[in-house]
Amino acid sequence: MIMIESCGIRLTEVHVVNIKSIREAFVRLGYSNYVFGLNNAGKSNLLFAIQLALGNRRFMASDVYSSNDEPYSREKEAYVDLRFELDDGDLKKQWIRKLGNVLTVDGQFCFRTELIYDEDNGTYRRNRFSITEWNGSTIKANRNIRLSEDVMRLFGCYYIEAHRDISEDVYDRGSLWNREVSKVDISEEIGQEVRETIRSINTRIVKESQLLSSISEALGKLNESGNLYVDPLPSEVSDIYRGLDIKVDEGGNIIPISSVGLGTRSIAAITTAEVLSKRSLGNGLAYMLLMVEEPEAHLHPQLQSDIGRELSGMKVQSIVTTHSPYVLAEGGIANLINCKHGVNGTEYIRSNVSNREKLKKVEERIRRYRPAALFARVVVLVEGRTEELFLPPLICSYFGKTADSLGFTVLDVGGTGYRQFIDVFDSLGIEWVIFSDGEETPLKKLNEAVADLGGSEKLGQGDSKRIVVIPDGLSIEGHICMNMNDVVTDFLKEYDENVYRKKLCNLKNDDVVQANIDVLKTFKVEYSEPLANYICDNADVRALPAIMELMELLDRRSQHGSVGGAEEDSRFDRPSCSGGSRCGLRKDDHPRTLHNETGGGSRGPQDRGADIQQQGGQGCQG
Repeated sequence: MIMIESCGIRLTEVHVVNIKSIREAFVRLGYSNYVFGLNNAGKSNLLFAIQLALGNRRFMASDVYSSNDEPYSREKEAYVDLRFELDDGDLKKQWIRKLGNVLTVDGQFCFRTELIYDEDNGTYRRNRFSITEWNGSTIKANRNIRLSEDVMRLFGCYYIEAHRDISEDVYDRGSLWNREVSKVDISEEIGQEVRETIRSINTRIVKESQLLSSISEALGKLNESGNLYVDPLPSEVSDIYRGLDIKVDEGGNIIPISSVGLGTRSIAAITTAEVLSKRSLGNGLAYMLLMVEEPEAHLHPQLQSDIGRELSGMKVQSIVTTHSPYVLAEGGIANLINCKHGVNGTEYIRSNVSNREKLKKVEERIRRYRPAALFARVVVLVEGRTEELFLPPLICSYFGKTADSLGFTVLDVGGTGYRQFIDVFDSLGIEWVIFSDGEETPLKKLNEAVADLGGSEKLGQGDSKRIVVIPDGLSIEGHICMNMNDVVTDFLKEYDENVYRKKLCNLKNDDVVQANIDVLKTFKVEYSEPLANYICDNADVRALPAIMELMELLDRRSQHGSVGGAEEDSRFDRPSCSGGSRCGLRKDDHPRTLHNETGGGSRGPQDRGADIQQQGGQGCQG
C-alpha cells in the first residue's frame, strides 16, 4: 500500500486553460476526489489534462477548446498548471533537496505544461517550466526555469479508463501489469531452486508424452549447435513471470480470469492498481496519482458500493469520475467535485463544507435514502417522509415525466434541519427548494434555518424564491383535505374500508374534513404514495394551490443557471406521459406541451385556478 503520509507531497490544485471542454477552470483537490455530473459535462477531460502534465498523453488540434464565439486557432494558448504542497514529515527535507531550485517562495512545487503547435512537424509539443508564484488566480510562470527529466521522473499518474479488463492487461506485453510482474524480485538461491524443480518437471513431462519424446529424440541428433531439447515449461524464472496469469477457483474448477464476467475483470483491474502504481515508481522518493474512470462499470449496486469503499480506503491520492450514487455515497461529501457546464466551459465545484458533525446527518440520509440527490437538477427539501413519498407522483402528473427523469429529487431532511442540507447543496452548486408545512412550529424552525439567507419571506417571492409554504397555517394533510376532501374520502373508502367505516361513515359533512386530516396524520407514511397516485388517477393536481406553486418553482429553478448541454436541455422537450394512469392532467394540458405549442410561456397559477373553477371546483375527473 502507498501511505499518503510517507509520500511527502500531494497535488492540491489544477488550473486548466483551453483544453477540450475547459476554457478555464481551477480545481481544488484533496487526498480523495470524486468527480460527478451529467454525461458530456467534462469529467474525463480533467483527467486528460492531468495526464498531459504528468504523462505523455498525445495532444491534437481537436483537443483545443473551441466554441461558436471562439473558433480553433493554432495560436490559442493551451496549458495545464499543477500545484503541489509538501507535507510536514521526514520526507520534506528530501523533497526540498530534490526540488529546491524549482520551489516557490512559500515552499510549493508548481509547474506549467504548455502545449505549443509545431509548424515544422504539424503536431503539438509540450514545454514544462516552473511557476514561481501562485496566489489565488494570479499565476506567474518562468519559461527560463525548465523542468529536467530527473525532476519529472519523480512524478507519475496511473490512469484506469472506463473500458478496463485485467485479462487484457495480463496478455498485453506492453501493459503496466506485465512490465512490473516481469521483474524478478526473488533471491538467487530461491531462483536456482525453482530452476532445478522446473527442469525435473520438464523431464517427466517429456518422458510421459510419446510425441514430445519423439521430438526430443529427433532434436538430440542435431548437435551442431549444442544439445537441443524440448522445454514444456519455461525454465527461467523471468520467463515464468512473463507468462503469469490470474486464475479463478470456482469450487475446484480452475478457470482463467479471461473466462469470468467483465465485472469481475473490471474490479480486479482496480484492486491491483494501488500495488502496481507503487511498484512502477520503485522504492525511492516519488509521487503517484491514481485516476479511475467510472469504477461502477459492469457492476450491480452492491458491488458499486463495495468498490466505492475500497477506493475511499486506498492509501494513495486519487481522482475518481463516476455516475454512480453508490460510489459517491462511499466517497463522502467533503470529497465531492460537481462537474457542470458554466460560462467558461466546464467548471468543477468542490464541496467546501468541512464541519464533520454537519456532514454526518446529510451523508447518512443521502446514503440511506436518496443517493441520486447528488445528481439532481433540483433537490426538494421536505420536513418528513410523508412529503417525500407524496410529491413525486404529483410531479409526474404535472410535467408528464417522472421526477427522476427530470432530475428532481425529493429529500426528507429528517425534521426541520434544513440548514445542513442547504449548506451542502450550495457548496456543490446544486439547486434546492424547500416545501414546508404552514403550521406554527415547522414554520418557526424554517425561519431559523434560513434567517441569514433573508428568511422565508424573502426566499418565498421574486427571483430569489426557493421556498413554498403551505398557506393558511395548514399541514400537508390539511391542505389536501381542505382542497379535495371528497377525493380523500373516496380514497379511504376504496383503499382502507375498515378505517373508512370506523372513522368517517357516520359523520356529517362539516366533520369529515377534520376526520380525514386526523386519519392522514395517523397513517402518514402508509397512505402518502397511494393517496398521491389516487389523486393523479381520479382528480386534478391543480386543485392543490401549494402543489401548483411548487411545480412553478421547480420549473423556474430548473432553468436557473443552466448554461447548456444536450442532456440538460432535452429533459423538458417532450412529455413522455400520455395523460392516462397516474396522471391528473389531460395530455394537452401538460405545461411543457402548452409552452411548446403556444410559444407564450407556461401558464401561471391564476390561469389554472380559472380552469379549476370552470371544471366545477373539486378537480377534473378526465
